[in-house]
Amino acid sequence: MYFNAPRTSPRLETLDIVRVGVSIDVFRQGQVWAHLQKQNASQPRALQLGSALPMDPRDYPISATRKDMAWRQRISNATELALRSFPERWRIPAITVVRGYNPNAERLRLFPEEAAEMLNDMASLELGDAGLHWHRIGQLKNGVICNDTPEAVIEAVFGVFEQNPDMPALLLYVVEGYNMARILMSHGEKPIGLGTGPRQPGELTDSVVALVVARPERIGWLREFAKYTKSKSDSIDPAFTGWERTPPHAFKPSPFFPTPITQRGFEQWDRLKVLARLHRPVTVSLHQDGKSSIPLKGASRDRALAEGWDQAVSALGGAPARAFFDTGKPSGAIAELAPALHAAQHPVDLLDSAQSYDLTQRLGDTGAASPFVGLALATMASYLNADSSVVVPLRRTDRATFIGISPPSPGKQPVDDPFDVALRPQHAPMSEAPSPEFKAWHGQQVIDYQRAQERSAPRYRDPAVVAREQRMLDDFIAGLPGGGPLGPKTN
Repeated sequence: MYFNAPRTSPRLETLDIVRVGVSIDVFRQGQVWAHLQKQNASQPRALQLGSALPMDPRDYPISATRKDMAWRQRISNATELALRSFPERWRIPAITVVRGYNPNAERLRLFPEEAAEMLNDMASLELGDAGLHWHRIGQLKNGVICNDTPEAVIEAVFGVFEQNPDMPALLLYVVEGYNMARILMSHGEKPIGLGTGPRQPGELTDSVVALVVARPERIGWLREFAKYTKSKSDSIDPAFTGWERTPPHAFKPSPFFPTPITQRGFEQWDRLKVLARLHRPVTVSLHQDGKSSIPLKGASRDRALAEGWDQAVSALGGAPARAFFDTGKPSGAIAELAPALHAAQHPVDLLDSAQSYDLTQRLGDTGAASPFVGLALATMASYLNADSSVVVPLRRTDRATFIGISPPSPGKQPVDDPFDVALRPQHAPMSEAPSPEFKAWHGQQVIDYQRAQERSAPRYRDPAVVAREQRMLDDFIAGLPGGGPLGPKTN
């Protein structure tokens, strides 16, 4: 038995996915996977599939106010779904991922300092709205990733675990959509879509993914200390408030555990369920060796993709049941990947809708969230079917990444479905109709917003009065000693 935090880590080939929170357009959590399965049942040919999203414009809000409310609700829901059963009081480190952003661009809508503050605080600021008042999030230093094709973050996550051997879990927090794109752009730029108006063809699909990846065995050194911590029979708070008895071995704080875990805290940690195993990504170059400016074509490209696929599949212990892939185009992705899989040792049939999931074809443009949407769906599919999946982001032209997902118990069908939608206020698991509680909550939100707008609306002022006051101010500034506001006496 050991009583100190681990100081080193071996190279990790897998991480456990223990929590998933997903909001994709109007769907939450398992609703996304269920609607994809409904598509498969009605159309087994992948090439003839359309979007799984609602196509009636009346299913979407028109006014900017209601669109903003829907956007905020999507973020809040994904946060709640991911963290509601995660241990409270422990500050989970987080990496936030958004689309590409140039802080040096001209005429930005937000000053770079404002954007940095918003992105660093985005995950933790959602805890209150999500009802997670005892949960804590700590943004990692340099942990905001702004990139349109961020699948390399997955490899980086493995590195973070290896560099921090006492870190047992990490939150991947990914936000994409019209609002995020617009706020990170310059004045004069705008994404496809309207602030007020119907949903537009090609508009980004609002996508929020929160994944908790973990190595739960790393808290083993803390278990012996738990029985010596103070506990209150009438409190469910897992916070450490001191020692009931002095432990025989001195507790030595570590970077991620400045205080020990209490017995009630371990009850929460022990309830975490492994949903899937995330395998270390395999990345292959799609450029000629030593010639980064010359892309591979034809058979050479297909061989490179097949080798990457086979290497990723070899770690799964068997042939995968399905692939989630995305080129960022509404069609043509199957044609890019299918020839390579014909040469692979353990292919999937990309023409079979049950095995083939082109994310843009089925869910629209999920932008920078695409790799993580694929991981979330692969986690659901592999857990519920006790088989393996492969996620293949293909938006980059210079390389392809293959990410394996395997179930916690291969071949053993689970008896539960942990991907139901249970939110505050409650929604029916598979209904698109809002519950009465949600309607009441939504109506009050609209009223509160309208009242706030009325209170903050600037009162009317006569332009002549405004001009006269400005002249008086200008005359006052001109008469200051030093010749103006930048003179040596007034600087």
